[in-house]
Amino acid sequence: MDAPTDDTESNPYLALRAAKIARNEARLKELGLWKRPQLTISQPSSFTRHTPKKKGLASSSRSDSDPVSKKSRKTVTVGSPRRSARISGQDDQPNYKEDTIVDKSSNGRTSISTEDAIHDRKKKPSEDSPGIRKERSPSLKLQAPPKANSVRQLSLDMTTLVRKYLGQSMECSGKEFVIQESFRVASDSKEDFRRLEGAKLSFNKYCGVQQWRNCAFLWVNMGNNGASNSVANDFLEDGRLVTWFGGSRMDEESPIIQTLFDLGKEAADKFPVVPESGIVLWCRKYDGESKKFGPYVCLGRLAYHSHVPGSYPVAFTWKLLDYEALMGSSDKRKLFQSIMNS
Repeated sequence: MDAPTDDTESNPYLALRAAKIARNEARLKELGLWKRPQLTISQPSSFTRHTPKKKGLASSSRSDSDPVSKKSRKTVTVGSPRRSARISGQDDQPNYKEDTIVDKSSNGRTSISTEDAIHDRKKKPSEDSPGIRKERSPSLKLQAPPKANSVRQLSLDMTTLVRKYLGQSMECSGKEFVIQESFRVASDSKEDFRRLEGAKLSFNKYCGVQQWRNCAFLWVNMGNNGASNSVANDFLEDGRLVTWFGGSRMDEESPIIQTLFDLGKEAADKFPVVPESGIVLWCRKYDGESKKFGPYVCLGRLAYHSHVPGSYPVAFTWKLLDYEALMGSSDKRKLFQSIMNS
């Protein structure tokens, strides 16, 4: 076998490179910076795509005994390896098992551990699950704060209002006309009247009762008992009493029903003296030919007579405090009787 030839002798470039390396090493030795080079292991340059395994399918065709596969999985760490806090022994590491969550089910802010919360969720079934009866704590039924132009912030002079409109039909139909005219004629505050003169007042036109600051209006429909969504209001004892039913969202604990109780019982206690605050009855008659309701008629003030406990809707019977005044005038009596007989 022939002896191997030295490439540095036959190749001028390699000879020059070797000379430079020797010169640099000599310089580093003089400065005390030279270190013996360490043996390095080159990593294979082959690259294999990692395909995640799928459930129910065979594993990759390349087995663990495949040398190429083993090389592709070989990793090289540079610097200090990453270790968990438990292994490395480091202090002040975050403990995720002690994170807290706020319990919003109570008024206070009670913190419970995450582990306890997970345990409770596994142990206790959801309240919304079928077959689980959800017990709700009683909640207060609060009314929304009134708007700046809401009639709930305005007071009326009851004596002026009843003297003006008792036993009379309003010129236009609808609740809005009654509200606007009542405020125009019987506003109890000059300041409120100047502030809202000509303005459109805010009220609930779909409700059977409208509350003012010091009184309330009851709206009663007569003659439309055949409607599927109506209740039969009726006059009793020749018109001295009238029935009225609360809305579908009202019960005996509703704020507006409690207000009617207070106003009605106060008027009953003071009778025959008619109070300045109270409840005013407005009735309208259904016209079968036009299939429309006519204008509202003011039938005066009301006092509490009775109600049916536990009824739904809440069933009241009210006493007409201005009954004698209605029957004392032929025109008012005629209009009143036409409403009762509708």
